[in-house]
Formats: sequence, C-alpha cells, structure tokens
Amino acid sequence: MANGPSKSKLIIYGAGDIGGRFAVEWRDLGKNGEFDLAGFVDDAKTGQFLGFPILGNRAALPRLLERGFDHVMVTMYGNAVLRLEICEELERLGFSFPSFHQYIPPETRVGKGVTVHESADLIGFDTVLEDFCVVGHHVAVEGRARVGRGTILCPFTFIGYGADIGEAAQFYPHSSCLPMVKVGKGCVINTHVFLREDLPDGEKAR
Repeated sequence: MANGPSKSKLIIYGAGDIGGRFAVEWRDLGKNGEFDLAGFVDDAKTGQFLGFPILGNRAALPRLLERGFDHVMVTMYGNAVLRLEICEELERLGFSFPSFHQYIPPETRVGKGVTVHESADLIGFDTVLEDFCVVGHHVAVEGRARVGRGTILCPFTFIGYGADIGEAAQFYPHSSCLPMVKVGKGCVINTHVFLREDLPDGEKAR
C-alpha cells in the first residue's frame, strides 16, 4: 500500500502550559494533524515534556533545521518584544511559521505564525492580524482593527472597532482598547486597564 504524503515536522519553542496544551491536543484529539510534532525546544528544560522529547535549546535550532525540522511555533508569551525578536531570528534562519486558527471572517487578513484561540471572537470585517500575533482565548477583536506584528492579546482582551495596535504590544488579561485608539510599538497594557486614548511607542498603561 502506498504511503501518504509526508508531513511537515513542527517544533514547539517553549515547553510550558501553552505549548503543552497544543501538544496534548495534537496527540490525544488529533488537532493540527497535518503536522508531525517532533518535540520541544526550551532554554531551561531538558529530557521530556508531557511525553515529547526536548530536542535542545535555542542554540540547537540551526542543527534541527538542517535535519528537516523546518516549521516552528513560538509559545513564549510572557514578553512580546523578546518573542518577536526570536520569531524574526528564526525566520532569517529559514524556519516556516504556520498559522493556527479555525473560523476567520471574510476579508480578514492573517499573516504567518498567527495563533487564534478557538474561543476568540473576530467581529466584523477587514480586520488585520499581522505576522506572529497571538489572539488568546475569549478575546474579542472588532472589525477594521489592526493587530500588529508579534502583538500578544491575553485572555479576555477587547480590541475595539478600527483600533490600530503597533507591533509587539502586550495586552494583559481583561484589558480593553476602545474603538479607533492607536497603541504604539512595544506598549504594555496591564490587567483591567480600559484604554481610551492613544498610547505612544514603548509606554505602559497601568
């Protein structure tokens, strides 16, 4: 009997809760079965994680790429600026970044390496989700909003209609951005903040 087409080998960078959930759902529920999950890369852990091998740390990635492990998912969500830098470095090395999402409304533009949790709600049209951004569970993003490269929207975040979110911004849980508000590059919006006015690059909303 002929074998089926070979699957792309996927590495998860970050052996933590988020990557672990992805791995368990891949193994036990068959989600994202178009990939062959090779294991994890982690800068602090060794051995195994949830039964999957830890293939090395960041320094091992070029060698793994040479071995054909050519797709990566970066699940380090604690620092959006650092995570974006890592994604860009791995892209320069030659890794590919699949996006993971379910239903996406018409005319929504989704870049590479984008993760949208299945419980997130993308409301309306013409939303832009740029490369490497993360839309967590129970996040709501209204139409015509732009979520910049590498931005992380933690659970229960709300992004209003037409808001413009710069790259590597970090929204902590239960924070909100009103419609048409502009958030600069590298901004941090703390938990339960209700952002009503534009926020310049690198600022924190407490």
